[in-house]
Amino acid sequence: MERVGTIAIALSCACMTACPSSTRTLEERSASSREPAPIRATDPRDTIEIIRGTRADNSEMTAMEFPESENAIVVRSDFSDDAAWRSLCGEMRVPIGDFRACVDFVDRREFAGVTVEQLVSLAAHHENITFVFVADHVTFTDPARPLLVVDLLEEPGRTFRAVPRAVQAVENNLSIANMDFHEYAEAVDDDGIFRGFPRP
Repeated sequence: MERVGTIAIALSCACMTACPSSTRTLEERSASSREPAPIRATDPRDTIEIIRGTRADNSEMTAMEFPESENAIVVRSDFSDDAAWRSLCGEMRVPIGDFRACVDFVDRREFAGVTVEQLVSLAAHHENITFVFVADHVTFTDPARPLLVVDLLEEPGRTFRAVPRAVQAVENNLSIANMDFHEYAEAVDDDGIFRGFPRP
């Protein structure tokens, strides 16, 4: 079983036009020929939510499981550097123009050391989750901070890496099925990191 190390993961949920209000600022609570689609705008009142381990019905999560969300979910499982984690959360929510990725953040130690195989298995219980972003040890040590992206639909377990500023495009286009996973996986640079499609 391949181990992806201590990671933070983001799960995708489709959202068609604008990020719902659950994309929030750092508030903690217990709880190819196709053109890329325009990145979706968010309401400036939106904030990023950090979910600690509570389900929507307020029951406690006691095992490794994906929370329900309308947005992509970033789950922390590297607890070695709180400042680096918060910095990553902030970098992922930096708008590109007036647009940003639809993401929430989950901070739960149950995901420490999770493997790609485990993520694929967990996703089998969530039909709306089609890919996972992973910020592992490489993300927190590489200057580019590339997140691992795991396919859970077309070729479950296939991966590529993407820099935080590319998350908006990846999340938007994969969530609405405007582009396929392999189109991003095949557009990475020589180091295996997706930084964006070449300009015409």
